[in-house]
Amino acid sequence: MRRGLVQGMVSVFSVMALLGLSASAWAVDAGDATSRALSSGNLWLTLGLFFAAGVGLALTACMYPLLPIVSGIVIGQSQSRWRAFGLTLVYTQGLALTYTVVGVAAASTGTLLTVQLQSPITTAVLVLFFVIMALSMFGLFELQMPGGFQSKINDLANRLPGGQLAPVFVMGMLSALLVGACMAPPLFGALAFMAKTGDRVLGGSALYALGVGTGVPLLLIGAFGSSVLPRLSGKTMSNVKRVFGVIMLGSAIWISQPLWPKGASHAAEFQTVKSVQQLQQAVAQANGKPVMLDFYADWCVSCVEFEKNVLPDANVKAELQNFVLLRADVSANSDDDAALLKQFGLYGPPAIIFYDKAGKLQTKRVIGLSSASDFAAHLQAVAGR
Repeated sequence: MRRGLVQGMVSVFSVMALLGLSASAWAVDAGDATSRALSSGNLWLTLGLFFAAGVGLALTACMYPLLPIVSGIVIGQSQSRWRAFGLTLVYTQGLALTYTVVGVAAASTGTLLTVQLQSPITTAVLVLFFVIMALSMFGLFELQMPGGFQSKINDLANRLPGGQLAPVFVMGMLSALLVGACMAPPLFGALAFMAKTGDRVLGGSALYALGVGTGVPLLLIGAFGSSVLPRLSGKTMSNVKRVFGVIMLGSAIWISQPLWPKGASHAAEFQTVKSVQQLQQAVAQANGKPVMLDFYADWCVSCVEFEKNVLPDANVKAELQNFVLLRADVSANSDDDAALLKQFGLYGPPAIIFYDKAGKLQTKRVIGLSSASDFAAHLQAVAGR
């Protein structure tokens, strides 16, 4: 039985890894593509496209931290398949509704709320959350709410099937913050559409469909994982929990990257621009070379990942020699930072904008994290080589 479970887990991760490779190309121009899809005005086509996009995004590597959470829900309950499916459904609704509310609010205010929520303090809280969950999986303690508060919640929750819906829903909301970078391309496209047209209903519905789509693989794990886990012995169950504890610690390390001390950086290759005026001057002084503008923030996990894994690639470095490299560091989220983002209809990093050799703004852009090979190909296309 243990061997079958391990093989099943390996299969899930292997399939998601392989499909995730093909999904990495989503970052290139996806924001503009989703904005165009919304502009078509066809409700069902739009919802279908966003749902399919959500399923595709669920297969990318940055969604992996959600697997131990869902598996923890299944392990923690160890009951029927329908109960596990129901709890996972509540979890994915927390995920989907969070993006809907944040997206509509962001388009209404002109500021992406997740920019505020991805501050160092919020990142530290998320890291602490995963560490506590991991220690609980290791059996160091039983994770419970304060007695008085728990009694009130239980009185309400016991009237509902399963009695654990509220905590699972909140966990889904927190997970929406965790995987914000994965959602950046279609999220930005939907926000741009809502900002231009004022159609909050269509834009919000599309974001909800996107969130539901990302939950489909998680629902499958919730439904079929429970058919295996309840049959495990107590000792094997403890070992499985420890495995997920290790995965959660790994997730905490991944989330905490923006908090690490800065080592060798590629930032020296970039000229920093602090305002729209500085940007315009830098583009005017490009001397016939195309310009790449990188929107970056210290608290942006995907920005840090791009810095460490994409920029050092040999092919990327070779292509970047043909560009004037500019960087807008919006870590402080100042008024000048907001003005720079607004100049391009952006709501936060990561995003990369291009100008051609004549200083004309290009429509092709990179929103979210792209693989090194896709990014190198995009640079070559922009440079006209």
